[in-house]
Amino acid sequence: MHDNQQIKIYPNPAIEYIVIDFTNLVNVKYSIQIFNVTGVQLYFDILSNLDSNVMQQINIKSLPKGVYTV
Repeated sequence: MHDNQQIKIYPNPAIEYIVIDFTNLVNVKYSIQIFNVTGVQLYFDILSNLDSNVMQQINIKSLPKGVYTV
């Protein structure tokens, strides 16, 4: 990431969805991964050729209550 690029993840805590908000991107590629506390990957997506500001909403309703790493 460059100095002016930002990634925000909200809401916390989340119930139905999380939003990942990317700002000031310039032709970049990101992977989004969600892991549970035991290290099992529960979600994976690749976002490519992102420019400017992008907001990605991820449905997490099917995940059990718990702590996750994004």
